[in-house]
Amino acid sequence: MTAPCLKGSCMFDIIIRSFIGNAGGKILDFYLEYSLIINGIILLYFVLILVGRRNYGRVLETIVKNLKRDHGNQLKSKNPKQLNAALKKMDVPWQEGFDSIFFPIITPPGSFRLYIKNEVNLHKLFTNDVLADTLITYQKQ
Repeated sequence: MTAPCLKGSCMFDIIIRSFIGNAGGKILDFYLEYSLIINGIILLYFVLILVGRRNYGRVLETIVKNLKRDHGNQLKSKNPKQLNAALKKMDVPWQEGFDSIFFPIITPPGSFRLYIKNEVNLHKLFTNDVLADTLITYQKQ
C-alpha cells in the first residue's frame, strides 16, 4: 500500500521510493501512517531531556551551596586535587540535592540518557571531580 499522492507530489514519491527500495517503502508507509504517534514520542523524549537537564543543574547547585554553607572555610582552595581530597573527607549533602527536585529524571549536560532520581545515580553523576570543578567555578564568580 502506498501513500496517496497530493497534487504535484507523485513525482517526488516515485523518485524517493525508487531510491529506498521495497523495504524502505514499507518503512516509509509505516511512518506516514503513524507519524503523529512517532513524532509525539520523540517530542516527549526531548521534553524529558530538557526537564532532566534543568533538574541536573538544580541538584548540582543545591549540593554546592550546601557544601559552601557547611564547609566554606575548608573549600577555599582553587586547586581541583585539593578540593577533591577535601570532598572525600566530608559528608556531601546528597539528601538536600535529592529533595531539591520534584520530577524524578536527571540528565547530565551533553547526554541524551535519562537517569532516574536515586542515590546510586546521584553518586554516579555528581562525582567529587564534578563537585570540585563546580566549586571552583562558583568561587570565580
